[in-house]
Amino acid sequence: MICRGFLRKFCVAASARAVVREKLDYKKLKYASKIPNSPHVSANENDHPPVPITSKTFLLLERLSLVDIDGDEAQKTVEKSVQFAEKITNINTSNIQPLYMVLYEQPLRLRKDEISEGNCREDILQNASVTDEDYFISPPGNIPLNQENSSQQQ
Repeated sequence: MICRGFLRKFCVAASARAVVREKLDYKKLKYASKIPNSPHVSANENDHPPVPITSKTFLLLERLSLVDIDGDEAQKTVEKSVQFAEKITNINTSNIQPLYMVLYEQPLRLRKDEISEGNCREDILQNASVTDEDYFISPPGNIPLNQENSSQQQ
């Protein structure tokens, strides 16, 4: 019969060897640096003309997003954002392979999905000011839905 002390020491040593993390070998990596070796295509601001957004479209975006946006500067910012999105959609990605893992040479280790803390619904819901049937109730947006009527009155 095996002594319990010996068996325990053996199990502890074996588990310690299994848990030891492998150090990252930078020589095996495809790219040893985050800086690419060759330049990549980027979206420059001068490539495309600005995308005009009418005030009616801007009011619709404001109403749908439930965010009160004031001023011409905000409209110019939205126009620049749409212009940048147009540039990104025009970038040729036909020869680029999808990225599944950042480090292809290193295997990914999955951990067991074990619940360490749980069944604390009541404690979590105490943080909310308004709840309904075990759900958080979020506050409404900061502008009314009938934005178009209120903007015409002003």
